[in-house]
Amino acid sequence: MALAQTLTQRDSGNTQFQRDLSVFHERIGNLQLRLGNTDAALKAYQDRLPIAQTLSQRDPGNTEFQRDLSISYYKLSRVYMAKKEFALARKHLENALTQLKNMQNNGSLATDDEQLIKGGEVELLKLPHAH
Repeated sequence: MALAQTLTQRDSGNTQFQRDLSVFHERIGNLQLRLGNTDAALKAYQDRLPIAQTLSQRDPGNTEFQRDLSISYYKLSRVYMAKKEFALARKHLENALTQLKNMQNNGSLATDDEQLIKGGEVELLKLPHAH
């Protein structure tokens, strides 16, 4: 990951380096979440989100960047679910669904990814409401 950070700093305009760094953060978050380290997972996913947001904004026509942003929101929702912070889980899951539906509406959502919307909507219904 240090190499990806160095490359990103040296060439901040290189979107591939930035995406690689965001993927590293996601993988670290995935591992930490599997190990039950929710705080470390949250940090990794939070580190990924601004990169995904920047790439998505920089190139709105790039389907991969748009999908990455939806996945970033989804991963944050998962870690907040694990932490039983349901209001934050709901917020991020709704953001993920909005991103996916925007992709669907503009025709850039892959057919295989349509199930992400259905699955996300089911998860949203199962989330406890904040009091």
